[in-house]
Amino acid sequence: MIVLGIHDGHDAGAALLVNGEIVAAVNEERFSRKKCHRGIPLKSVEFLLNSQGVSPQEIDVVAVSGLFRREKRFRLLERFLDRLGFCRRTFIEHHTCHASSAYFTSGFKKDCLVLTIDAAGDGLSMTLNLANEEEGIKRMWCSSSYNSLGDFYASVTKILGFKPMLHEGKVMSLSSYGRPTYLEALRKLVWFDREEKSLRGIGVLGERSIKEIMERIGSNYVPRDLASSAQTLLEEVVTSIVEVAMEETGIKRLCLAGGVAQNVKANMLIRELVDELYVFPHMGDGGLAVGAALYQQWVEEGLKPYELKSLFLGPEYEYDSGEEVDPGEIAEWISEGKVVALFQGRMEYGPRALGHRSILADPTSNVKRELNERLGREWFMPFAPTIIERKADRYLENAERSPFMTLCFRVKEEVINQIPSVVHVDGTTRPQTITKEDDPFYYQVIREFERISGVPLVLNTSLNLHGEPIVCRPEEAISSFRRGAADVLVINGRI
Repeated sequence: MIVLGIHDGHDAGAALLVNGEIVAAVNEERFSRKKCHRGIPLKSVEFLLNSQGVSPQEIDVVAVSGLFRREKRFRLLERFLDRLGFCRRTFIEHHTCHASSAYFTSGFKKDCLVLTIDAAGDGLSMTLNLANEEEGIKRMWCSSSYNSLGDFYASVTKILGFKPMLHEGKVMSLSSYGRPTYLEALRKLVWFDREEKSLRGIGVLGERSIKEIMERIGSNYVPRDLASSAQTLLEEVVTSIVEVAMEETGIKRLCLAGGVAQNVKANMLIRELVDELYVFPHMGDGGLAVGAALYQQWVEEGLKPYELKSLFLGPEYEYDSGEEVDPGEIAEWISEGKVVALFQGRMEYGPRALGHRSILADPTSNVKRELNERLGREWFMPFAPTIIERKADRYLENAERSPFMTLCFRVKEEVINQIPSVVHVDGTTRPQTITKEDDPFYYQVIREFERISGVPLVLNTSLNLHGEPIVCRPEEAISSFRRGAADVLVINGRI
């Protein structure tokens, strides 16, 4: 069976399933070069069909995320599907797509909880579900989008001068520099009712929510303290939901998706509560196409959860210009203080660069400020490492496999000064763990860097300038390089 998943809202994209396996997935922003592209993912669908050699007539069903859309948007989508020759189509509720993306790629064989939490989707902002192989996903609780933790955090993002639904990560990063001095005031805006098992709030969204926040904190607020207060409240609410869910069900295995799941500091606290945690790596709306396709596969033929092994699901490009280089040479450049852009193979699916569209640097140096400046990022934004998995416990408290950068860990105090460029001010980091099987070339780069430096990790950030999507094609990598993103550019093993 072949299922095409489509999401046509913000962070639009598409995914292709063949017999339940995700064979390709991509977001439209990578082709249009418009961050968080909204609308029909035309180029994404074209890529999926062409790369897999599939015609529209061979698609068994098109699964579209979301039930509600304005008439004009619905008609555009219908015309698009008709024009390409797709016949059967179905529309799947927003949070069902989020839940499906997390559960069916978790690999969990036993009963588990599935929490979805975001700003809003089809009238909801949170769902708590029970899932198992026999019955699939069964919803237990839900909360209206008028009582939304995600919308509250987005409102704080806008107050702080950032773009809501895009820059919430900046609020999280800034929060580590502040104190939660406005926490008591903000607690009156959104909370989790442990008796009713639902989010509660003052029932306003958007501009009205911003007005309510400003009335409580005043115009002379301290930005870093507001960020800290919002982050602390978010952590309190999310951990309360998880605690009550575990108390009621006795289950300590959790899948997580939705925009709020991008908050790795909250994820770290959740991980300390549960026995097992899986966060779908494309947790925001950009991952809805995968969730829609997986859910429809389950409806039509059944589907058991399987472990998602790789996110290298996007386009790859031939490139044969320049001289060949080996991992040892790349490691040497990094150890010499050069910033290296690494472009290879199929592009990553999701918000994180994992060694195929990455910028690499020496974690033992003080490169953080320079790199933030050359990429156009705010001074307080941290960088993350890629670390050899079997050696992660030397550097991280309670280390475990984290191949997709969805979890945050505390760095062991005795090694913080050894790797200053990848440790945030609060002593945490968001690593990608790697094995040779995950990515042989990138793994060998890190092994060679360890041979030179004694440190089994490198700084890894996405290959793009700030405000732009991660690069997709070699031409975009070259453009970023020429505008100062890196000192060395390696494309498919060539310089």
